[in-house]
Amino acid sequence: MEHAQLDALLTAAGADGRRELLDRLHEDLQAVSKALDVAVERVALRDIRGQTHILVSLAGAVGADRLRHLAEALNVAAQRERIGDLPGLAAACKADLADLIAIIETRRAALPV
Repeated sequence: MEHAQLDALLTAAGADGRRELLDRLHEDLQAVSKALDVAVERVALRDIRGQTHILVSLAGAVGADRLRHLAEALNVAAQRERIGDLPGLAAACKADLADLIAIIETRRAALPV
């Protein structure tokens, strides 16, 4: 992940807005992670497309380009009903998503109280 884009967002948010930005990112990423797990487990293609659409936006906003590309690929697989591709793409996406969540948690923990 390119941290410069996340750093720029945090700088733009200012001292007062950093915590709120990181809290919202964390909340949104956790929600997508859980909903995507359920959607993939159920092979709910519409839900997979919806969650990956959100994830593409979030990942793009913070500079997580690999995650954004994985989410796009998972979205396309769901759109084209390539059921056999879903588990592998979802696993790769989930791993990068977990890494991004960990980065956000680390940034949150580093903020002054």
